[in-house]
Amino acid sequence: NANSINLQANIIDISSNNLNTNSGNIQALGNINITSTNIYNQNGTILTNENLNINSTGFFNNLNGILQAGKDIVLDLFNFESDNSTIQASNIDIKTNNLNLSDSYFQASNILDINSINKIELKDNTLIANKLNLTSKDIFIDGTNKTKNILYSTGDISINSNELVTNNLLVQANND
Repeated sequence: NANSINLQANIIDISSNNLNTNSGNIQALGNINITSTNIYNQNGTILTNENLNINSTGFFNNLNGILQAGKDIVLDLFNFESDNSTIQASNIDIKTNNLNLSDSYFQASNILDINSINKIELKDNTLIANKLNLTSKDIFIDGTNKTKNILYSTGDISINSNELVTNNLLVQANND
């Protein structure tokens, strides 16, 4: 737990009870692996040319944060909240119990896979991928307007849910 982290290396492995980036910067040419009970990436940047793996058994809050990987991002989290944040990679794989995204931008050049056991809540987000998968018991998608809540895929979009509730949603899949 630090007031601000600025860390650069070839490979980064972090293990902690609480990780708070506080406008910090974590960068690596190689893989970044983070294991922490709670993670607060507030105004922080976590950036790698390779793979980013984050495991949290508690709460991960990505507030105004940036997660970016040249290859894959794998997030295995108990609870995930992202507000006004950006996540970009070739493949993004998110597994969580509860997911709450607002005003965020997620882009995967290949696959964006979000799997939440209990619920996915989306408000004014843009999710872009070649293949986009949303899976959860309950999915709630609420937008201020259709241009602020977008699911876009150059391939397929798959939504698997017991309950799906949408308001002001733009969905576009350009598969041949």
